[in-house]
Amino acid sequence: RHLSMGIHDYYHRAHFPNPRSPPSYEVAGMLLCAILSDTLNLQGPTTTEWDRLMVAVLSEIAQVKDIQLLASQQFKAKSKELAGLSAHGLVNGDQKNFSFKTDLF
Repeated sequence: RHLSMGIHDYYHRAHFPNPRSPPSYEVAGMLLCAILSDTLNLQGPTTTEWDRLMVAVLSEIAQVKDIQLLASQQFKAKSKELAGLSAHGLVNGDQKNFSFKTDLF
């Protein structure tokens, strides 16, 4: 399940009394940044049309005129953070642990 679908579902659950009200300017900006990061500025192999639609909608609400500039600024900030990591931290920084009730897949 893609991040943008999760954001859409979360937003509508959080605003259940009035699901048609848009997120605030600030929230839209944060959600937009999350999708751009998760999809590598809509260039990643798992990017969907839903991601593209959500970016278009959220950028309008957040009043972001230049999505490319925003993504570039995000990636520069992240690169500075990554530059300070050790090799172990870099490789294992995004590691996720999963547990299964069975050994069968």
